Amino acid sequence: MDLFSGFEPQGAIRVLRRSRLREERERASRRLPLSAATGTFAPFLQHYIDVAKLLITVAAASIAFGGGQATRDETTIAKLILAFSILYGLLFCASMLYMYDEYGQNIEVYTRFWYSTVESLGVSALLCFILGYGVWAFSLV
Repeated sequence: MDLFSGFEPQGAIRVLRRSRLREERERASRRLPLSAATGTFAPFLQHYIDVAKLLITVAAASIAFGGGQATRDETTIAKLILAFSILYGLLFCASMLYMYDEYGQNIEVYTRFWYSTVESLGVSALLCFILGYGVWAFSLV
């Protein structure tokens, strides 16, 4: 019995061609508009970084100075959540600046993965900030 009996190279070539065409269509559908190559994101970048700096500063000040001497478990949990807010905020700033620099060199580098990573880090920082203060406020009641 021959190992390659029943193998049809034409069928395999056809499947590879379809696969390649599908990839090219997907790649073409993900292209940014031509105005993206000449446009600038600098004003928005500065606003996002400023908001993240404010969030990080307020959260760090609350961790350092909030709670007084009698630290309860709820306050400790709130401070831990605020620490995650700082971590996510720093990662958001770093990834946003990195992708802005990479995008300036090659507009096709900003893929779905990077878009979702940057957005999820920003949203996570904001949600941890809100949740941390919510837990802290609830512990005071």
